[in-house]
Amino acid sequence: MIEGMQVLVLALGAACAALAVAVLALRSRLRAARAEAAEAAKRAAPKPRQVEGRAERHGLLWFPILTVDDGQRRVLSASAGLPYCPRCLKPLALAKGPPEEWVCAGCADRRAGTAADMQVVDAMIAQAIHEFTARHADYRAAPGLPALKKTL
Repeated sequence: MIEGMQVLVLALGAACAALAVAVLALRSRLRAARAEAAEAAKRAAPKPRQVEGRAERHGLLWFPILTVDDGQRRVLSASAGLPYCPRCLKPLALAKGPPEEWVCAGCADRRAGTAADMQVVDAMIAQAIHEFTARHADYRAAPGLPALKKTL
């Protein structure tokens, strides 16, 4: 009977030792999985960022803004923003009235506003996209964004 108890104790001891080894192995696998998950979170695709440019058209300064997704390597959107006064670098406001004019709040400079302003904005946005993709060869413009038209 004592021999049977010794065998039972030895068997329980061996089972406990095997269980302890299994727990240690699972613990190390859990640490490795957590480290891998943390590394994957670091490599997750970054949020889109905005890139600001500078352009001068018809004596006014413009600061077009491109929204870029670095994960997809795409220019998602583009905006021309407001024109700025080249003297005091303040944004111009469009004055109301029959002759539409851009007016500077800083120096009171006035510039004629025309229907061609929209064409200038489109051309400027296309130029900003073209310049960005020329500097970043692996980036492409998203479908629907204006393309730079070559003039003769």
